[in-house]
Amino acid sequence: MGGGRRNAPPERRPTCRGGRTALAQADVDEQSKQRERLVAEVARLRKLRKDLDREWRGLRWSAIPTLLAIPAFFLWGVIGSSLVILGVGSIVVTAAYLILVRRKEYEGDIRIVQREIAILDHAAASRS
Repeated sequence: MGGGRRNAPPERRPTCRGGRTALAQADVDEQSKQRERLVAEVARLRKLRKDLDREWRGLRWSAIPTLLAIPAFFLWGVIGSSLVILGVGSIVVTAAYLILVRRKEYEGDIRIVQREIAILDHAAASRS
């Protein structure tokens, strides 16, 4: 059936460094690239979170337009000043809510990506 292949030496797979096959080395290289991408993603998310912290510290300045309630009181009375206070207050509270939600979202994403990095590291350690 096999022709003259019966006594032929077994075929060898091409090998690379350390006796690994080319396919296994490509897999290791791909995992290394994946890990680098994940580490870069963690760095990007941490930078975004730092930007949110800066926005949070600057949020108090958003309440300054509340001072417009004083001239609004003299021009339009209690209703005008109340509307200014409610308008500015709702903008500040909405901005604070959005900052807090995005901060929690980034923290969750960082945890997920770090978990993926740990899984890659564990898989690489188990191969060695």
